[in-house]
Amino acid sequence: MQVLAFFTDAGVPKTGLVPTVRIRDISDNTLVITDSTSSEVGDGWYKYDFIVYDSDKEYAIRFDGGPTLSNTDRYTSGTNDSFADDIADAVFEEQINEHLTAGSLGYVVDEVNGDLKRALGLLDENSSLDQQVYNTDHRLTSARKRIFTDSTKTTVLATYQITAVWSDQELTSYTMVRV
Repeated sequence: MQVLAFFTDAGVPKTGLVPTVRIRDISDNTLVITDSTSSEVGDGWYKYDFIVYDSDKEYAIRFDGGPTLSNTDRYTSGTNDSFADDIADAVFEEQINEHLTAGSLGYVVDEVNGDLKRALGLLDENSSLDQQVYNTDHRLTSARKRIFTDSTKTTVLATYQITAVWSDQELTSYTMVRV
């Protein structure tokens, strides 16, 4: 991981420095990196390649721009609290079933996932029709349709009640309502 620092001299970006960096593991306050030299990037920016970085640890980072800078410009510091890679891993590898707050992104994704499975079921994938009732003309008047999470049909995702109305041997209405 690259650790960056920005130095100025009286508010002007300072180039030509050879800053050193100290990095502490916050869990036990030990120095992980002691006064290692960083390299210039340009326009006042300097970098250090923190090759022993562990994303599960928190670090305190201090750069020393050297004695040619005034005390107010000489030191800069930071932490690794919110690096983009750590945030991305925390978001995209998070278990979706842990997000139950209505309106949260995880909740919405879970709802969309269920909606998609129900849509597939309505297209007759992983579904069954039972509890059929027929009129005297052997026409279906009601039934239950169940949609399952997968082809083993052990976990019901949704249940629908079907109602068909016939008049003069013609279908006049057909409804399917989720129950």
